[in-house]
Amino acid sequence: MKKSYLILILLLLGGCAKEQAKQAPAPPPPPEVTVEAARREDVSVFDSYTSELKANEVAEVRARVEGTLLDYSFREGSLVQQGQVLFQLDPEPYQAALSAARGQLSQAEGRLAQAQGSLAQAKAELERARTQVNMQQVTAEVARSKSAWDAAQREVDRYQALVDQGAVPKQRYDQAVDTRDLARADYEAVRARLQNTKVGDQADVGVAKANVESAQAGVVSAQAAIKSARAEVEKAQLNLSYTTIRAPFTGIIGTLGVDPGSLVMPGQTRLATLSNSDPIYADFAISEAEYLRLSRNQGFDGSPFHLELADGSKYDEAGRFVLVDRSLNQGTGTITVRAKFSNPDLLLRPGGFGRVTMLKEKVPSAIVIPQKALTNIQSLDAVFVVKPDNTVEQRQIELGARLQDGIVVEKGLEPGERVVVDGLQKVRPGMAVQVL
Repeated sequence: MKKSYLILILLLLGGCAKEQAKQAPAPPPPPEVTVEAARREDVSVFDSYTSELKANEVAEVRARVEGTLLDYSFREGSLVQQGQVLFQLDPEPYQAALSAARGQLSQAEGRLAQAQGSLAQAKAELERARTQVNMQQVTAEVARSKSAWDAAQREVDRYQALVDQGAVPKQRYDQAVDTRDLARADYEAVRARLQNTKVGDQADVGVAKANVESAQAGVVSAQAAIKSARAEVEKAQLNLSYTTIRAPFTGIIGTLGVDPGSLVMPGQTRLATLSNSDPIYADFAISEAEYLRLSRNQGFDGSPFHLELADGSKYDEAGRFVLVDRSLNQGTGTITVRAKFSNPDLLLRPGGFGRVTMLKEKVPSAIVIPQKALTNIQSLDAVFVVKPDNTVEQRQIELGARLQDGIVVEKGLEPGERVVVDGLQKVRPGMAVQVL
């Protein structure tokens, strides 16, 4: 009987155990993760810097003459062309000044013509005074010519007697006659000049010379007055032209500094600001160490620059190196570098900010993984590696340069090894996983 009870108890215990076994929950499935294989590739490493955008030309438009602003001929914030009329000041005061200057020039030209006429008259008077001769000089010349004629006549008379005596040939007589006739002709010419000449005084010549010098001084003075009057005309024309204010270069014009009707002072009143932003400059600062490294290696103009805008978008146009500043900023230990970007659509505006990237180095055969695969072990960089049996190993790694689409692993990972990129929060070291 006892044996029967024992068998019954054992059967009941066995049934309960089977019922309990049927009710126990199944173990959870392995967590699902997404993996990517570490890849080997040649990579280009870029440095990135915060940059400020600056116009390549900036001008504050100011008046060069005083006047009332009548009107402006542009839309604020619009593109204006070089030479385009921007502002118009009241031209009437300057038109009147130009008319007055032209009148002064006309008067000066009249005075010059008068002075030149006086000079011509004075020169003629001097010439007449110089042609007058002294009476004593004329009388002496007449006496000389008369004496020569008388001497020649005496020679004729002497040779006449000798010819009559047969002492000399007649040819000698004829020569004496010719000499006498020439002397008589000279005498008659001198007498005729004496009759046609007014006897003057040396004092008349001195007065005539003084008159010429005075007239010449008058001409010089009139010429100087004309030069001054012409300068005044040119000045008045220039001032009148300044009442029309034009764009010094092509660019975007800003808001009005004054309203029409305002009195504008030369060089003081800012009418508007004009800037040329095509191309546009991007200025950024690099450390002294970076400057030395770049200068010694590839230089600044060996590769293009790229620009990331404030909204995170990439600017389409590549930039080019322009300059490195002349000195370092002693306060920050940095030096300014400037790149320029084509800006035909004027999307980029001065005063904006962006990030300029430039090539730092090229790394051949680098091991690259996605940045989202990174985790850490006590503040050290690590990844979860999925082994061939789909178990997880958390492995410490050493990182290199960060790339736009990944990060370089310097040590701790081999090409082809799989790292978890999605589902990191679900895995633990040694755990089996389901790879999607």
